[in-house]
This record gives sequence, C-alpha cells and structure tokens, in this order.
Amino acid sequence: MTRYRAAWVVPIVRPPIQDGWVEIEGGAVTGVGSTSAPTVGDSSPSIDLGLSVILPGLVNAHTHLELSGLRNQVLAAADMPTWARRLMARVVDTPPDDVAVRAAVAE
Repeated sequence: MTRYRAAWVVPIVRPPIQDGWVEIEGGAVTGVGSTSAPTVGDSSPSIDLGLSVILPGLVNAHTHLELSGLRNQVLAAADMPTWARRLMARVVDTPPDDVAVRAAVAE
C-alpha cells in the first residue's frame, strides 16, 4: 500500500480535502483522508506530491448513438471543422439507422 499526499484531494463524492492523502493498494483506492487526521499505526510508504491536486480521471463517456449508422462513412480530415462539416452533411442525407443504434448500444 502507498499513500500519496497532495495539497488537495478531490474525491468527487464529498467536499475537497485540503492537505489530503489517497492510499492505493493493488491498483485500487483503499483510503482517502486528511493529513490533519492521521491514521493510527500507519506505516505505509508515503509519496508527497506537493502543491498538486489528486482527483479521479476525467472521462468523456458520452456518445451519439444516433450517428452509429454513419460508422466508416465520413472521411478523415486534417482538422475538426472540416470533419464536422462532412459529418453534418452526411447527417442531413442519412436517416437514423435503428439496427446500427441497437448494435452500438450492445457494443
């Protein structure tokens, strides 16, 4: 088990903790707390991350299922605006594909 200390810990499910720590064991978070309330009998190795913030990874998990029928039908582009224009042109010309949407949900 390793304890990481930082100026701030943002556990998301409760308010941010100033001067906090996060314990990791086997790749999983096993504890979160404040350095002002140390754990009794703690002998875990500790890594001080200084003036940093520890927070969960930010994941953009949204999707556009209504576009599933366009998979592999929009050419790559050198930039986002060009790609988005190509995509929107296909959207105008292509009705939603219920079978593709169901397959994307299953995926």
